[in-house]
Amino acid sequence: MGAELSPGTGVAGIFLPDSRPNALQEASAVLQGAAFAAAPVAVVEVTGPGAVQCMQGLVTNDLETGGNTSFQYGALLTTKGMIVCDMWIARNDASLTLYPDLLGKEALLLVLERSLPPQFATVTDRSEKRAVLRLVGRNATEVATRTGFTLPSEGNADAKTTQTTARPNSIAPFSLQIDCADGDVDVAVSSLSTAGATAASPDVLELARILGGWPRLGAEIDDKTLPQEVRYDELRGVSYTPRPRNRSAASPSRPYEQASAGLEARYHAGHIRSCSEAWRSDCRSTDERGVVWTGTWPLRTRDDSK
Repeated sequence: MGAELSPGTGVAGIFLPDSRPNALQEASAVLQGAAFAAAPVAVVEVTGPGAVQCMQGLVTNDLETGGNTSFQYGALLTTKGMIVCDMWIARNDASLTLYPDLLGKEALLLVLERSLPPQFATVTDRSEKRAVLRLVGRNATEVATRTGFTLPSEGNADAKTTQTTARPNSIAPFSLQIDCADGDVDVAVSSLSTAGATAASPDVLELARILGGWPRLGAEIDDKTLPQEVRYDELRGVSYTPRPRNRSAASPSRPYEQASAGLEARYHAGHIRSCSEAWRSDCRSTDERGVVWTGTWPLRTRDDSK
């Protein structure tokens, strides 16, 4: 950690190019201090009376039991259990803000458009009007306490009118995330710099990610990757907590639960690799073929006569 860096040397097996004058300084900030940069992520809001319930069935982590201010890592999967895109998810009571990699934004929006009933969950892309800063480095946690921001506990987010401050779990590759309106970026940058963090390029986030062994869409994750292949258990990106058996997905008064009951991507009972492999006795909304349709995700039902 205390070794002096020079152009063309490697850190933990990572080659440090000498093409940018500040590259070594930024790398040193990650290894020995703290640095921050704009994160290459989209900002997608899901709001409405059924936002949490609808998204609950689409992502790998448990949004309902995480709490009203949770900040969790997870992924959206295909019907075969492969990752469409990974993301961090901040919950603010009944609404959610998703932070997917920019490479996965279009795929995410397409699935949400097809899967979420608009009367219960509305999707809004805020990417062009929001800025997301992330703080990384050996001393990032210490620096975060000096920023003047209200810091939530680990795994939680503090949402204000124009800014959301979030702290991921302790093994995440960054220590603090600040989501603010474009007009408030200068204030956030000033607070981080005054606290002792180095303003840097997004390369520092990539360096911290690699050093932390965290997967990324377009690198370790492609359209054939399963969560098990990129350590989602260890990264706390998947939950196996079963949903209560007395919740009916076919309740006519709560159709958003029917939309969220499919794609039980949290691998309930038996590490299910795909939705179509799951059997749910509490799903009783079937068509003439005996198939439960939940958004765009069909889920086969158990034949109790056999």
